[in-house]
Amino acid sequence: MQQSSHEPVASRQLTPADLALVQVLQTDPRMSWARVGALLDIDAVTAMRRWRRLETTGRAWTAATPGYGCAGLLHLTFIEVEVAAGRLDDVAGFCARLPHVLTAEGMSGRQNLLLTVVTPDLPTLHDLLEGRIAAHPGATAVRAHHATRVFTEGSRWTVCRTAPARDARCRPAALPPEARGCAGDAIRTLLPLLSTDARTDAAALAREAGVSPATARRRLAQALGAREITLRCDVARSLTDWPVSAKIWARIPPDRLTEAACRLSALAEVRLCAAVTGRQNLLVTLWLRSVEELLGLTEQIAKTLPRIQLANVEVALRQYKRAGRLVGPHDLSLGAVPIDPCDELATRRW
Repeated sequence: MQQSSHEPVASRQLTPADLALVQVLQTDPRMSWARVGALLDIDAVTAMRRWRRLETTGRAWTAATPGYGCAGLLHLTFIEVEVAAGRLDDVAGFCARLPHVLTAEGMSGRQNLLLTVVTPDLPTLHDLLEGRIAAHPGATAVRAHHATRVFTEGSRWTVCRTAPARDARCRPAALPPEARGCAGDAIRTLLPLLSTDARTDAAALAREAGVSPATARRRLAQALGAREITLRCDVARSLTDWPVSAKIWARIPPDRLTEAACRLSALAEVRLCAAVTGRQNLLVTLWLRSVEELLGLTEQIAKTLPRIQLANVEVALRQYKRAGRLVGPHDLSLGAVPIDPCDELATRRW
């Protein structure tokens, strides 16, 4: 639930205690309250109460998304949508409620809506594009960019802004052969619930999956170990020191792509770095203190990577959904739409 828009902005700011709590949960969103309290030198009840206050006011939340271990099992696609004048909120709001859409952002460029979508296969992506997104009367054009590799993504970003070691960020994500058999199971039965609340207990997961709590805990442990599912603790961007989000579409020679992506992923400002199909083969998402920071950062990137061609730099004017979470104009949570790549109803043609 989002706080009233009439409430002073100052009352929604994150205190040092709030930031410390978020930082702890970003290391493990399912950490027990006893452990959280011990790390923060408070009791478990106080830790839980502080978190509930952040969660119910929309300032922070936990979620889950398909992880690196789903590479080759799910398709991640970035979809640019050109929207008719005056229809952006309408089209974005519609797309944000689709279970295949992870993120929806209003951008400053001509393709003024950018969607991050996950589907089980290309036919489903086609039906989603043609039967839902392109069929919306406010959408005038769509263009899809398939992610061929994700080097880093938002779950690795923390409020302390200490970037992980570059080799950890760029380590190839291979799904262990012994875990492949349960990938579909975890995505179908665990992800939808965890995407709305990463702290969903084993009893609720068991009811959804039709198994015992012990089996649900085991499946979740397998899914997390195989990186099929990634847990995350998110915070309203407007309440941090980095209220501006921007996108860079770039072109890198293919033989230099991995090296360049790893170097970019090590920057503290980078939340997402992904290789994509199309004339621009790299997409980078930044969180910045101000729009003015873009100039210095792009100059730094150009000097560090002389072979890079920065084709387009865009600012996100409004985020409608982030990793399954509906967000309002001030990035406060409005609620969650379960992420369900295998949902069939959303892909049927009208």
